[in-house]
Amino acid sequence: MFCSRVSFKVSNLSKVTVKLAGQIQSHQKSKIPKVTDKTVWINVIDQEGNKRVIPGYEGESMMYALQKNNVPIPCSCRGGDLHAPETENPPDNMRYGAVCSECQVVVFEPWVNYLKDIGKTEYNQLVRAIGFVSPHSRLSCCIALEKWMNGIELAIPYVPIVHHKKALDVPWPVGSNRIF
Repeated sequence: MFCSRVSFKVSNLSKVTVKLAGQIQSHQKSKIPKVTDKTVWINVIDQEGNKRVIPGYEGESMMYALQKNNVPIPCSCRGGDLHAPETENPPDNMRYGAVCSECQVVVFEPWVNYLKDIGKTEYNQLVRAIGFVSPHSRLSCCIALEKWMNGIELAIPYVPIVHHKKALDVPWPVGSNRIF
């Protein structure tokens, strides 16, 4: 078995630098963000008129923050594509994005003036919406929470979900033997 011995000369040991406790990096204040630094508080008036203050985190969608805090908001498409939400920049042209307009919220003044411009997909869905739409309406799945939105005020309007009777009038049988 090969064994090697290491010997140190006194002159080599004098070149080793010793750091004092104040110079060690791990003892300094860490730059890891705290949860309170990433929290955005949202003032919500739900469909029944109840006022709530809920927390959301910077970077997540408004719809996800509302759902996470048990605020009843309709959303049949769950924000479109879960892998690449509409809040990402730039949106990919090969995905669906927001498909329904059920997660509509009304953002109050002056907050609505500071939001990013409405996107093409969001605008098309709001134009096709059935029911209440105001100039301050936005889709909650298309709004990414940012730190400056702390204290934003919004309301969830009552939007009836309309199911068309003609959707069930199909020439093929519907049931366990579906063709799609």
